[in-house]
Amino acid sequence: MLGRRIHRTWRRPEDAVPLLPPPQRGKQSISPKQVMLRIAFGLGVCVIVVSSLLPAAQAPVLINDKAAHFLAYALLGLVGTWMLSAKRRIALLVLSICTLAVVLEICQRFSPGRSMEIADTIASCLGACSAAGLRILASLRLP
Repeated sequence: MLGRRIHRTWRRPEDAVPLLPPPQRGKQSISPKQVMLRIAFGLGVCVIVVSSLLPAAQAPVLINDKAAHFLAYALLGLVGTWMLSAKRRIALLVLSICTLAVVLEICQRFSPGRSMEIADTIASCLGACSAAGLRILASLRLP
């Protein structure tokens, strides 16, 4: 009795809701380019969060603080907007990136040697907005 294994087949009740919807025909799967862009976007968010919350003694200083904020969030915005096609989604992405900038600036108050600056948040939001503006201008077809 101890050495016997009991094999049961689990059956889902007929009225249970599936965890994932069944694949729909006619819809394309996600392209490898989209996968790479999503991975790059996620890594970009991680790099920004970690570099923003590092203590001041460990944070690398390569360029001006405001320029670093602008460039980091502009690159994040560019990668994010390449994933999206609809302008409404791009606007939501920019709003989300700006919210991330505000939250990280508030969290810097609790990081040793760091201080909260409104100018950093403005530079970050301008970077995200300029990236979205470039993406929208690039999608326009001029006569």
